[in-house]
Amino acid sequence: MKLSYKTNIWPGLTWGEHKELAGKMELDGLELCYSPAESSGLMRDMQLRQQFLRSLSEKQLVIACIAVDIGSASLGFSESAEYDFDTARKNATDCIELARALRTPYVCLDMGFETNADEAFLVSLIGVILPKAESEGITLLV
Repeated sequence: MKLSYKTNIWPGLTWGEHKELAGKMELDGLELCYSPAESSGLMRDMQLRQQFLRSLSEKQLVIACIAVDIGSASLGFSESAEYDFDTARKNATDCIELARALRTPYVCLDMGFETNADEAFLVSLIGVILPKAESEGITLLV
């Protein structure tokens, strides 16, 4: 088991700063919280991605998981809110792509459950993204 911390604890830090902090704390890894700004550079730039992975390896760190906040039906995410479902689907799919690129085996779908609509929303989302996750060898965590 790897001792890691979730990067959303200190949202003002970049993933690079989290990597440095985890190394100083002698942890084994990080649970990256999805950030479109942070992930877009790593997805677009292969050299940046390789540099990031190399620096993790030098510090003997792994990315244990990438977490994505997909919201809550009671907070406006529902079957009737197509844009919200599409946003959650896009973010979850982007996380699957990022996990593949960073050789991370898990994507965690973070969602607050307050109503039955929340569960229905999550079940619908999983039904849409599971084939992508399976094809990339990524395990979804809820």
